[in-house]
Amino acid sequence: KSKKGPIKVHLVRHASAGHRDNSNPFDSDRKLDEKGHTQAHRLIAELADANIKTIVSSPLIRCVQTVEPIANHLGLEVETNKRFAELTPTDKAWRALESLTAGLEKSGSKHSRSIVVCSHGDIIPDLLRVAVMRGTRVIGRSGGAKGSIWTLTGWDGVTFTTAQYKSQKDFSAGSA
Repeated sequence: KSKKGPIKVHLVRHASAGHRDNSNPFDSDRKLDEKGHTQAHRLIAELADANIKTIVSSPLIRCVQTVEPIANHLGLEVETNKRFAELTPTDKAWRALESLTAGLEKSGSKHSRSIVVCSHGDIIPDLLRVAVMRGTRVIGRSGGAKGSIWTLTGWDGVTFTTAQYKSQKDFSAGSA
């Protein structure tokens, strides 16, 4: 058995983007507000050393804007995937996550390999529920604040070994 580094998926909830606009049923045009831009830039210090290979985002602008700073910092493109958009059925979002993870698995590095996936407050809890039902152990507290990260570690082809939550308040001191 070859020794490969652990696979990690960082599920990022989009940063602060004001309030839902009920005049637009898809709420697709909402951009990050000032607090959201600050939160997005704080992701750089938190994820810069995570050996990120791919950054994927819901196509909604607030998600893309959340991960653009870390993508620019790392010289990566933000790939959009509609299966991480709001209101996506859970099974489709999970299959998209499996597909991304399988691609990373093939890269075969001895070092940890990571993906960032930026999504929404309905999709991330659904993905976590599937992971937990398949045996993923949640370490510490749970949460879903805007700009937060769930790090899923130890993909085994079916699920992850652990899931750990960090809100912006948990990020290391200092900002990028």
